Amino acid sequence: ILQAREDHEAKSLHVHVSRCHPHALAKSNSLRGPKGLTMGLGTKSSVRRSDCAACDIDHRSLCQNRAFLSCESCNFDICQICYDIESLSEDEKTRFLDKKYEELRKVQEETQRRFYEMQRQSRLRMVKYEREQEERKAKDAEEYKEQFKRFPQQVCMPSCRHTDTAMKLKYTVWTSAGYENDGWHSYEGPPSKEFNSSYDTLEEANLRVEYVFYVDNYYGLDRDEMYVDLDEVDTLRGIRRMSVRPDDSQRWTVSVMPSVAFNFLHVKSPHDSGNVTIGSWLGGSYDKKQDIEEIDVPKQFLQAVRQPAPGHKNSKKRLKYTVWTLEDNYRCPGDKIFNSSYATLEEANQRVEYVFYFDNRWGLEKDEVYSDKNFIDESKGTRFMSCTPDGGGT
Repeated sequence: ILQAREDHEAKSLHVHVSRCHPHALAKSNSLRGPKGLTMGLGTKSSVRRSDCAACDIDHRSLCQNRAFLSCESCNFDICQICYDIESLSEDEKTRFLDKKYEELRKVQEETQRRFYEMQRQSRLRMVKYEREQEERKAKDAEEYKEQFKRFPQQVCMPSCRHTDTAMKLKYTVWTSAGYENDGWHSYEGPPSKEFNSSYDTLEEANLRVEYVFYVDNYYGLDRDEMYVDLDEVDTLRGIRRMSVRPDDSQRWTVSVMPSVAFNFLHVKSPHDSGNVTIGSWLGGSYDKKQDIEEIDVPKQFLQAVRQPAPGHKNSKKRLKYTVWTLEDNYRCPGDKIFNSSYATLEEANQRVEYVFYFDNRWGLEKDEVYSDKNFIDESKGTRFMSCTPDGGGT
């Protein structure tokens, strides 16, 4: 009985007559959708036919697709636009469709024309930009040539003599790249220094620092893309140092040091070619009068300094002045170790220099050792010498 009542109610709704369908049609929103469908999770309302049925006529881009009128017995649906079109006579429908399709064609052509125009303008802008870039590069190249005229040929293009790692000239140009101790990136001390070239004069070496920094830099950037954080010349030693650290990146540094100091720095492994080091030579209290090349040979030291007698080596009965050594690791501070003792401060100070250069912990020769601290206490007259290469302790 219930089914018969629903069928009678549905039949009474089919009252709309059209040329598009032989049977009367009912409004889709007044008809129930397929059984079992609901409006959504947790709702009791049934889906209407207008919510789930699509138009069966489909006049191309004019069709609204959603059902407006339906015939349940034939399972036929039509949208409002298509219904209005199909309700016209054949002549009227033809004229209407021709007019609408012509309007749509013009709209599509206009849209396409605008799209092609935008592409054309974009290409023109790109061509203009590329031309300007080429002109700028040409101008920069001329400026670079003019600017680098002051650089000698051997600075821009070092010869084999300047790049020989085995027979370095007096001043070594080195580079380094590494993260600083910023609390974020892993840090194991200053980065290793890599040999770049060497020169006889400090002037050429300082010019090479600038050339390498801007032209042959770590980031592979052009001259106009590079900027410098630090560009200074040590007033005491005359050596130049240039450095930059972009955000969240490694610090790139180019500088100079005496080749005797660079040769002293430790090589990473036996397989290295000798051009990469772990040294962090910063110069200390360097004095040109005390350059390593001018240090007296061992024979010029007193006999008691070169070969201490048992009285000087007796740690239980020490003389007035004690010479001590210390090996200090940055993770584990060391203790002072007795070396010898002397009655006069002059002998003790000479012994400090002798032990540092000729009896050092690394077993190096005189020309392989370089001090980064070498001074005499003005109030006490005692001498202090030390060196701290990267990873090698003090």
